[in-house]
Amino acid sequence: MKHSALIVFIFLLTSPIKVYAQDTSSGIAISIPIADENAKDGSIISSSAKGYALSNLPYDQSIYGVITENPSVFIENINLSDTKPVLSQGKASVLVSTINGEIKVNDIITTSTIPGVGQKSTINGFVLEPPYKATLRKTKIKLARF
Repeated sequence: MKHSALIVFIFLLTSPIKVYAQDTSSGIAISIPIADENAKDGSIISSSAKGYALSNLPYDQSIYGVITENPSVFIENINLSDTKPVLSQGKASVLVSTINGEIKVNDIITTSTIPGVGQKSTINGFVLEPPYKATLRKTKIKLARF
């Protein structure tokens, strides 16, 4: 066990990875290659066999995470290009639309047909984890966790 931890520590010291720290959201973001020029802070990302892209299906089964420009910790692979910091667990602001109804505090959010933008969930399906605290804004809802 001690040898495993030492090997991981040595790998982190010698690998082409940078680590950054902030305190405006919580969670560890990793650099994910996303070539879409419309990908921005708060966009919902899905994974597929072709790579990572903005979610564009309601109740998308392949939800991966949310782009956050100010994560608590950011692990960046400097060998990759066109990357964005993406949280797959933690607290982040998420872009949302009222396309599926008005969103209120503690409503459950899922993906929508608008690329990278969430909507109110009204049926069972794949969703961002329900928030414990939410602050509604004009174009974003701040989720406590997803």
